[in-house]
Amino acid sequence: MSRRGTTEEKTVKSDPIYRNRLVNMLVNRILKHGKKSLAYQILYRAMKKIQQKTETNPLSVLRQAIRGVTPDIAVKARRVGGSTHQVPVEIRSAQGKTLAIRWLLGASRKRPGRNMAFKLSSKLVDAVKVPYEQLMYRFNGPNRLHSAWEYHFIKEYCYHTREYQSGWCFKFSAVIQMGHHHEHPLTGAMELRPDH
Repeated sequence: MSRRGTTEEKTVKSDPIYRNRLVNMLVNRILKHGKKSLAYQILYRAMKKIQQKTETNPLSVLRQAIRGVTPDIAVKARRVGGSTHQVPVEIRSAQGKTLAIRWLLGASRKRPGRNMAFKLSSKLVDAVKVPYEQLMYRFNGPNRLHSAWEYHFIKEYCYHTREYQSGWCFKFSAVIQMGHHHEHPLTGAMELRPDH
């Protein structure tokens, strides 16, 4: 019998004014040195400034800003053969929101000025306008190739352990453009040798 303890997932509580979990997640990220009341003041002032600037519901602006910055994929280092590649992997929505909040707050803190509420409100309004998704996918574009590389290497290696000792097997024609490729006599799949 396993003696390992099971960890329960923490449920994110909502804030007292907007009754929203996303707002509370943002407050917990703003929080420094245990001063939660100050973190609430900063965020609520920022929300008021957003309402004054846009004349819309600040909660919808906040949701739209975080949705625009939230990534679907993240890049992780994977060792394939003798070289390390940055492979895009899919991430969960909760992890994506955490990353988006971290990026927005980091960019807000780097802005000039001392008023954090003003800097945060300006950043959230700007984040709604700028197409972050295009920039993110452009960054991940060259690395998408290695995502298929990793998947097919694992898949083919499980079924054909003896045949693929010195190469990787690919089935997509777009992936085979990387170098010299050879057709396997038994499976008909294409083998790409990394040393070419």
